[in-house]
Amino acid sequence: TYLLPYFTRFDFIVNGEDIKLIEVNCDTPTGYLEPSVANEVLCRYHDVNHPNHIEEHIVQAWEQIKHDYNIG
Repeated sequence: TYLLPYFTRFDFIVNGEDIKLIEVNCDTPTGYLEPSVANEVLCRYHDVNHPNHIEEHIVQAWEQIKHDYNIG
């Protein structure tokens, strides 16, 4: 079973006009914790908006997997 397209996350940084890929996270499930929990904690601490909606996308990905593999 090949699940890479469902669970790979690319981390980019933007500096002026440059965009650089700094990390590819494909070691599920550790790729979930940083963008969902840790980023939200840091954003609250610094009183800025949390830009990620990864929780919604994780649910959508699992729904797609259930559909694709006829699970549940």
